[in-house]
Amino acid sequence: MKGLRRAGAATEEAANEYLEREFLKEWNERFTVQPASEVNAHRPMTEMLSLESILSHVEQRQVTNDYTVAWEGQRWQIPKAAVRPGLRRSTIRIEARLDGTLQTRIGEHFVMLTVCEKAGKPEPAPETKRPARRHVPQPGKSRWMQNFSVARQK
Repeated sequence: MKGLRRAGAATEEAANEYLEREFLKEWNERFTVQPASEVNAHRPMTEMLSLESILSHVEQRQVTNDYTVAWEGQRWQIPKAAVRPGLRRSTIRIEARLDGTLQTRIGEHFVMLTVCEKAGKPEPAPETKRPARRHVPQPGKSRWMQNFSVARQK
């Protein structure tokens, strides 16, 4: 910003001209570094290295016995087609993608999770009248030996 003020750039065209003529030249002189090796270490993008997956929020979750996982207070269902042996109680990687979907990778493929429908609360059972409880005194308050004496026997 200081360089733009010093150059007197008041319009977008003047600012772009300053950037190309002066700023980028100084930037490259200051921060350009020659690589230690000329070998290109970039890998090709594959399905396993998708940009959507890399830019997503990732957490680990445990699969329950009914093939669901918990995420942000909701249960999410794994589709039947993705169910495989050993999935129950295993830990999976959940990805919250930027487009709002929730996906996980099971085996070689990404699988989209769906929200489980909340089951309605079961109706309470009708109350039945319980039989009256007999009185049981607190410990030490019983009087069952009140008139009993070993010495008084005749």
